[in-house]
Amino acid sequence: MNMMTEPQTAPAFESAMETGRPIFDSKSPVWDNRYIQDAHFQACMEKVIAWVAAYPPQTQILDFGCGSGVLLKALSAASFKLTGVDMSPRLLDEARRNLSTVPQNERAQLFEINAHLEGQHTSQQYEGIFCLGVLEYLEEPLALLKHLTDLLKPGGFLMLSVPNEESQFRGVESWIHAHAGLFKPFGLFPSLTRSDNMLQYRQHHFTVKELSDELTGMELSLKRTFYHVAPESFKRSENKPNVGMNLITEWVKEFPDPYSNR
Repeated sequence: MNMMTEPQTAPAFESAMETGRPIFDSKSPVWDNRYIQDAHFQACMEKVIAWVAAYPPQTQILDFGCGSGVLLKALSAASFKLTGVDMSPRLLDEARRNLSTVPQNERAQLFEINAHLEGQHTSQQYEGIFCLGVLEYLEEPLALLKHLTDLLKPGGFLMLSVPNEESQFRGVESWIHAHAGLFKPFGLFPSLTRSDNMLQYRQHHFTVKELSDELTGMELSLKRTFYHVAPESFKRSENKPNVGMNLITEWVKEFPDPYSNR
């Protein structure tokens, strides 16, 4: 699947973003449990936290699609200058609740964005941006990648977490979800077959090559990758492209060539 086509017209992209708002609003009461109870989400978050730990205090970081603020809370003690944005008002309310226990001087700023990707977050550029578990739900993820790249300072990092197209486990997961009726009567694979499963909203899987083909054109270079596998029994095979279910990548924005206009 090639998800990196030319961006849609603005109304089509806005329609896709607006469609996502009620989905995530409805998930707000249970969003934290994805990280508290699910080892898969915990491991992904721990990986990006380990990567960002190398950056100095006061690094300006944007968490795009911050959800209920779980990552922002985990990063708050590191003295980063944090901003979180989301298009779901209910998730932002959950984020404010989560961050209420964080000292004021360490607390992230939270802003709502609209379907045009407009919001107070665009008043500055950032030295780092997280976009975790967002791109796969958009009809046109390239438009969002361009938006995030515009907000990134030269030398800054972009960390992405997306479903891995090359994973054999993702293929099995998608097949079970598509044939849920075969398993529901027997109570098998409830996390993949229940009617409120997030898989029904996922529109894309990704490969490093697909991402690289686009991001290198936006003057981003790949710094590192990690393939995270969900089933604990396969941990020994983790970080292999055909195994890891989630692809976690870090990209760095290049400094402009001072001679490019000569």
